[in-house]
Amino acid sequence: APADPAHCEQVKPQHITTIFNVLRGNCDFVVADLGKRWDPIAIQALQSADLILLVMALDLPTLAATVRTLTLLEGLSVPRRRIRLVANRHDSAQKALETDANSFLGHKIDFRLPNDYATVTECITSGDTFQTSRPKSPIAAAYHQLSSEVHDWLGLEKPVTELHPSALKARVQGW
Repeated sequence: APADPAHCEQVKPQHITTIFNVLRGNCDFVVADLGKRWDPIAIQALQSADLILLVMALDLPTLAATVRTLTLLEGLSVPRRRIRLVANRHDSAQKALETDANSFLGHKIDFRLPNDYATVTECITSGDTFQTSRPKSPIAAAYHQLSSEVHDWLGLEKPVTELHPSALKARVQGW
């Protein structure tokens, strides 16, 4: 977003394609967090994306919004293979609800981020990452797994990851 809101109108949808192409030439991944925007710029970003992660909760209003989003993406001719559904704040008690959600959505949920409220709140408050402050937490493990899944979905080779020093220390202490 521009520093001055008056400059918002200077950004056009065709600029988004150019920006994505430049970023793709310089970065391994380009991540665009579009929130709930449905303006021409957001639509162009969605059409330019290699992969779209729809992050949702398993509640009725969010599921209904997700169905509308899937319908919109279908109308924009975005292939279903480029869309992945991610359930946020998921817990094992939602297994039956997840089955209903899959049926309601007409698509299966591709990934689940656990409900690790304490860790997430701690990280937001401290400004640390999960891997730095709580490397053995369920949410840190889930994001590590999500990274692996994204590589698979995009047909990319998985990177060799190094353990954060605190995780390495914990593993060594466990021996």
